[in-house]
Amino acid sequence: MVPPAAKLEDSQTIFRPGETVRIKGIYRVLHYAHRLPHETAVLVLKRFPNCNQCGDAVRYQLVRSVGELLKDYNFRKDVDAERSSDDDVLTE
Repeated sequence: MVPPAAKLEDSQTIFRPGETVRIKGIYRVLHYAHRLPHETAVLVLKRFPNCNQCGDAVRYQLVRSVGELLKDYNFRKDVDAERSSDDDVLTE
């Protein structure tokens, strides 16, 4: 059985610049009065940044968390390759 890529998150939580990034993922960026919302990956930042144009009025909304490739069982060095390849086979 192949596990889902990532869990869908609560889309109601809004983050402000300066707040700690606790979850690596895809975020919707909500600007103030100068740009339409867009999505971006937040993977290595420790805190959400200010926007160069709207400053601390920008907001972030988690769309989807993401896992790290090298922590996936198909890519980890400590997992038996034969066992993980058998897990990938779908049976009817």
